[in-house]
Amino acid sequence: MLRRLSALVAFGMFMFPAILAGRILEVGPTHALTLPSQAAAIASDGDTVFIAAGEYVDAARWSADNLLIRGVGGYAHVRDRTWGGKAIWVIQGNNTTVEWVEFSGARVQDRNGAGIRQEGRHLTLRHCSFHHNEMGILAGNDTGSHILFEYCIFANNGYGDGYSHNVYINHVGRFTMRFCYSHDAVIGHNVKSRAHETWLLYNRFDEADGGNTSREIDIPNGGLAVIVGNTLDHGVNTDNSNLLGFGHEGYSNPRRSLYVVNNTFVTARSAGGFVTLPSAAAADTVLLYNNIFAGRATPLVGAASRVDSAANIAARDLAAPGFRNSDEGDFTLLSSSPAIGAGTDPGSVDGFGLLPVYEYVHPAGRAPRVHRNGIDCGAFAYQPPLTAHPPPHAAATTLRITSIAPNPVRDMAQITVALSRAASLRLLVTDLHGRCVIPARSLTRSAGEHTLPLDVRALPPGLHFLVIESSRERAISPLLVR
Repeated sequence: MLRRLSALVAFGMFMFPAILAGRILEVGPTHALTLPSQAAAIASDGDTVFIAAGEYVDAARWSADNLLIRGVGGYAHVRDRTWGGKAIWVIQGNNTTVEWVEFSGARVQDRNGAGIRQEGRHLTLRHCSFHHNEMGILAGNDTGSHILFEYCIFANNGYGDGYSHNVYINHVGRFTMRFCYSHDAVIGHNVKSRAHETWLLYNRFDEADGGNTSREIDIPNGGLAVIVGNTLDHGVNTDNSNLLGFGHEGYSNPRRSLYVVNNTFVTARSAGGFVTLPSAAAADTVLLYNNIFAGRATPLVGAASRVDSAANIAARDLAAPGFRNSDEGDFTLLSSSPAIGAGTDPGSVDGFGLLPVYEYVHPAGRAPRVHRNGIDCGAFAYQPPLTAHPPPHAAATTLRITSIAPNPVRDMAQITVALSRAASLRLLVTDLHGRCVIPARSLTRSAGEHTLPLDVRALPPGLHFLVIESSRERAISPLLVR
């Protein structure tokens, strides 16, 4: 038994050396380290760097491995300086995670000053913001590197020469971007990826500021590209009439397979292509399932050895798909939408199920996707409206939410409900627009006070509303998710 315990301890020390050895470095005006660059200069492998919210006119090179760098109390905003003529932060270490940091104002002689220049292997970004740089983020060439972005915003980046973008990923092994918002790249693309594998899941791409973005998505060298659950809203001022490009600079990556499933494509342009490929060198596989193509563009342009297309809705009139409010960029579905129940099972690729399990929630968030009556087309499943308020002459209140603990909540909350009579209840959580973001639960409780557990781990940070309904009435309480 002792020998086995010793072996487990040794294994744990081998697997988690960074956790055992790492320090915490605190940065901010009230700490010994007042600038992020000071922390970068002394950081060792496995350290955690906490940067107090505020503005830092500063630039840094991060060379240590296994760093966690996190803004605390809000965004830590680094701006208007660059390191090495490259970027505000040049990350040369491996296995770096950056959270709650804002980057702006990068300018360099080569006209591609980035918020981050990634030169190490493996990078994760969460809740970060990149805006008004010559390049949002630029990742180098390392086919062993995996890059992940979650809950990030990229806006108004680009020099204006067509070679700089909101997001520019070079030849890495895998690039995954999910629950992010990228908009108004200056002449360049909202995202450009040369990765061997590109996974774009549940994001929004648009020109909310009326910008002159080129493509919403550009994947110029092919590879395996999986595009699921995204909204691509192409503005009238865009510099390119095509929304998604694949292989236009030559199929140099190992594969030539494009999977486009349950996306909502909208264009205000009078022509163009929603999904475009070169006309000469054919892609191996193009799968288009359950998409909505709205506007005066062609759903698929170009050549592929095999095209598998099913259950897509194409409509030249933007009103035809039954969007709730396309003028305001709300592409959720009305009850009259022909997209409801019109989809089909898209299957899987490399063991990854292509049927969407989340939806994008604006800005840069997510919610579980609820499939009620079959599979709906587009990036959003139809959400029925909440039960109407009871009439003024309804019976006296029998249902109250007496407490939510904790609130704010990160993972699990305990909901206390008081009933003056037995009732069948329906518990759900909505966003600020009244859309259900957690599948409703039905339960029956007797008169008295009851505690109900609520798992919020699938929800993005922000304000939501807890709703509990009976057949007679409804109780609502704010719910703040951290």
